[in-house]
Amino acid sequence: MRILIYATLVFTVGVLGSSLYHLALFDFARLSVWAWFSGFSLISLALAFFGFLPSLRSASALKQEKSLDSNY
Repeated sequence: MRILIYATLVFTVGVLGSSLYHLALFDFARLSVWAWFSGFSLISLALAFFGFLPSLRSASALKQEKSLDSNY
C-alpha cells in the first residue's frame, strides 16, 4: 500500500512541478487554475504526510520499546 502512496506522490509532485514551470500559460483570473494548483498542492502534502507517517510511528514505537527495556 505504501508503494502506491509514494508512486502517486511522485506523480502529483511531477505534475505540480511541470505546472509551475509553465506558469505563464495559466490565467489566474479563472477559478479552475486556482483549483488545479490548490488541489495538487493539498494532495501532494497529504500523500507526503500519509507516506511518512508509518515510518514515524515505527520510529516512535521503537524508541518507546527501547525505553521500556532500559527500565527493567
